[in-house]
Amino acid sequence: MHVMLRAAVEQIMGEVEPVIRHMLLCDAVRRNPDHPHKVDIFGLVNTIQSAEDSLFPLHHPELCVYLEVAGGRGTGEGRIVAVHADTDQVAFAGPAHALAFVGTPLAVPGIVFRLQDCLFPQPGLYWIQFRYNGKTMAQQPLLVR
Repeated sequence: MHVMLRAAVEQIMGEVEPVIRHMLLCDAVRRNPDHPHKVDIFGLVNTIQSAEDSLFPLHHPELCVYLEVAGGRGTGEGRIVAVHADTDQVAFAGPAHALAFVGTPLAVPGIVFRLQDCLFPQPGLYWIQFRYNGKTMAQQPLLVR
């Protein structure tokens, strides 16, 4: 019985969803060369403005999403998804990434998602969502005009 209980506890403890401490939309992220435990965030993004002569759909060449996570255990799949707030339609989704949480759950690792060729079908408010194993764990608003 003790072996079965231990196996059940390990299975439960092995798969703990991460807690999202910070989620930032930006142009770029890089490790600080002078301080390896720090990152530099460039160009925080809350609005994407099309050129006056551009029509929708709007093509945005790259959007970075920086996440700081804590408490995760085990492995899972993470991805970034853009959802139009008014229609709940997915505008685009980044590729799925395998994530492995190892070591202490008190650590707060940073994860960078670089989304290429973002296509926004219409102007409006979009929710940029981080999904872990298909579940929305965090989201940030992005206004596209």
